[in-house]
Amino acid sequence: TPGGTHANLVSLDGAHKLLAVMDRVWLPIDALVARPWLHGLNHFIVPPGLAEQDGNQEQYIGVNRFTKRNELSGWMRYVHPLARGWIKVYEGFIKPVTYYRYYLSDIILKDKK
Repeated sequence: TPGGTHANLVSLDGAHKLLAVMDRVWLPIDALVARPWLHGLNHFIVPPGLAEQDGNQEQYIGVNRFTKRNELSGWMRYVHPLARGWIKVYEGFIKPVTYYRYYLSDIILKDKK
């Protein structure tokens, strides 16, 4: 599945679908596009990429979400590992299901070229 939102081309229909799902999604947009089971959009990855991201440019979304510190207290300190574990199990299941759901149509599209 694709990740990141640099150099994406989105159709008007796709933009409408993405905006519609943004009302109920709690994720940053670059994390959202990596979860097609939430928005139902078809993504096509073109190797090599159309553009290269400038790693020297400041990121507005930040990188704090990648730190492994757990600064939670009280009951949240105990619930967080369980919820995080459930999310990892769910995504570990749904990601391959989504991949194989579109696998045949991707092969058919590839053969038509």
